[in-house]
Amino acid sequence: MKRFFPAAQQAKALLADMGDAISIYARSWQPWDLWTEPLDERFRTHPSWVRLNYGGGALVCCGSHVLDLVHWFSGRPTRVCGDMSTRDGMDIDRQANAMLWLPGGGIAHFEACWHPLIYAGYERNGWDERIEINTTKGRLDFFTVRWDHPENNGALLVHQDAASGRVTEYRYPPVNPFDVEMAEMVRRFEAGEPGFPSAWDGYVVDELIAHVTAAAEQRAALPVAWRDGGGTGIRT
Repeated sequence: MKRFFPAAQQAKALLADMGDAISIYARSWQPWDLWTEPLDERFRTHPSWVRLNYGGGALVCCGSHVLDLVHWFSGRPTRVCGDMSTRDGMDIDRQANAMLWLPGGGIAHFEACWHPLIYAGYERNGWDERIEINTTKGRLDFFTVRWDHPENNGALLVHQDAASGRVTEYRYPPVNPFDVEMAEMVRRFEAGEPGFPSAWDGYVVDELIAHVTAAAEQRAALPVAWRDGGGTGIRT
């Protein structure tokens, strides 16, 4: 649903004329102190309630939507390495880091983390989720807003043009991206058009999560062999 923030749509449009990505810094830090607070009893039964309800920890819950944006903005990664942090007594990760080699030759640096910094981020509410995309022609900084309260602020996009030095901020009214996504889904179904995002987009995210997890376990960089034969182009 994060593709449906107006700021994300504007970023996608600008990237069409910005050349290949040199580097991407993508993070999703969400406020939940699994570092210093006593461990909740709900974690002490394995599988824990988080794993039962959501299928994983920070990599899944925080990182999935950001990995989707990395793929949407820059194409399917070709190789992945990663590392994950957990805590004694937990069966899920509280932090995940990865490097993803992009089809155009650049590298994405990715982090998902549950953290204790309750005033961090664009809205100063602990939600610290952003993507920085550096290309041969400029930079984009995309800041999202808290997922369950998107009515408070609009997502923000900042564009730096390398040639002119001009910096442009794209600010939009608050929108609920879930609502926009569902309206677009209904429109496409009624028109007989393919869904967007597609099932293959969901598959890409699942495959990236699996590769980050495997790379962390094996302490190795792993190539990604996409099951539909894709992987070098940007899916639209």
